[in-house]
Amino acid sequence: MTTAAYKTALLGQHLGLWIVPPKEDGTKAPDITHWRLDDPKRPDEDQIDSWYSKESHSGVGVVCGA
Repeated sequence: MTTAAYKTALLGQHLGLWIVPPKEDGTKAPDITHWRLDDPKRPDEDQIDSWYSKESHSGVGVVCGA
């Protein structure tokens, strides 16, 4: 998978950002099924690959606070 969103998500992950895919309904809200407040681990490259190759997310979200 080499979409712009996928490349951007991987770059953000490599830079230490907490990447979450947005919902695909136009709201730009995080896809809450992927972003869990009770899980303190940042998504790794395998998780990002799964989101963007299997689920076809077209945007990139970054957690910037609580």
